[in-house]
Amino acid sequence: MDKKVTIYSKEICYYCTMAKKYLDKQGVDYKVVNVSKHPEEMEKMIKATGYKGVPQLEIGEEWVVGYNPKQIMKKLKSIE
Repeated sequence: MDKKVTIYSKEICYYCTMAKKYLDKQGVDYKVVNVSKHPEEMEKMIKATGYKGVPQLEIGEEWVVGYNPKQIMKKLKSIE
């Protein structure tokens, strides 16, 4: 499944790991951005959503804040 998906995460983040495993299980290709190493990407994320916490997933042009499989799947289907 070729989707435009970016996951914003930190190295030590249980829910980030869960989100990545979920995407792997669904066969979704995604890009990982470590916001600890790329503060400019963290600013982009905060500007887009108003939230500092991770994981946040940019799916197409929409965002999912936190690890929420139902929302992730809904957004993935909307960009098919």
